[in-house]
Amino acid sequence: MCARSRHNPCLHGTLSCPVCGTTGIVLGATACPHCAVGFASPVVTPTLQQPLAPARTNATATAVATATAPAPADTWSPPMYMPAPATTTAAPITGTVAYGSIWRRMLAALIDGVIVGIPFMLVLGPSEYFRWEESGVSFVVWTRPWEYLEMLVFLVYAAAMQSSSKQATLGMQALDLRLVHDEGHGPVSFARAAARDLLTYLSALILLIGYRMIAFTDKRQALHDKLTGTVVLHDASH
Repeated sequence: MCARSRHNPCLHGTLSCPVCGTTGIVLGATACPHCAVGFASPVVTPTLQQPLAPARTNATATAVATATAPAPADTWSPPMYMPAPATTTAAPITGTVAYGSIWRRMLAALIDGVIVGIPFMLVLGPSEYFRWEESGVSFVVWTRPWEYLEMLVFLVYAAAMQSSSKQATLGMQALDLRLVHDEGHGPVSFARAAARDLLTYLSALILLIGYRMIAFTDKRQALHDKLTGTVVLHDASH
């Protein structure tokens, strides 16, 4: 056995002749079987060993372990250069705006109608004032001359009161209502108030459809409010 093999008794392989180059000589031979040269320092040719096969594992157990293993935690964080999300500050609320309901406005109009109609009833008498025409015409179209005078008096009364510092008729004041501009809620002029009150008769046409708009608009506006840019506020605090 060569000196290298003695120092490495666990080394596995074959000897090669350093003279004739014969390989495959059994480890431990003292001479080359081909040229009979004694081995003083033979060359060891290691034999390649196959790698050990991995131990067979239970596929089912591995699958179960994989399935039951907890998912890794999400450690992602936004880059440092990303801007911080914008924050919006809500505007301070200084007060809430309440609009006049259809029932409150109708009751106010009834009160104003009684106020304006009382003098005419006293002059004409109840029988004439409340007399119903047999023709059955709409209440928007009058057949008696004094009814047009009453309409004119009502328009002047309503426009004068709504354009005053009170911004409301007596009936509106009784129910905490006032007439203002749609934008800014400022006071209205006499001309604008008069145009609005005149257009109320247009809202009364076709089954009061112009008045019915109050229940379906955001600002509780009737048709005559939409056309003149006005809105009726309800001052609930009064």
